[in-house]
Amino acid sequence: MIQRLSHATLYVLDQDAALNFYVNKLGFEVRMDGKMDNGFRWLTVSAKGQPDLQIILMKVDGPNMQPEAAKTIRGLLTTGKINGGVLQTSDCR
Repeated sequence: MIQRLSHATLYVLDQDAALNFYVNKLGFEVRMDGKMDNGFRWLTVSAKGQPDLQIILMKVDGPNMQPEAAKTIRGLLTTGKINGGVLQTSDCR
């Protein structure tokens, strides 16, 4: 039986820029940041109040993605037609 959602994926064009945004602008914390021999980077962040849900910042053109799939996702991202969900805050200013 499924007990909870532990990871959700957000596709990004640049993992370093995404990491900077989520950590330095939104206040998320890095949970995992590791590279494999093939260049794949496993990068996750979490909201400080919700460490049990990790958001995977997945690079679109990574070594684990087929070129045609990467092209499609890149197109959706650059035209604003794909999103990752809703973030809740007590003060958006």
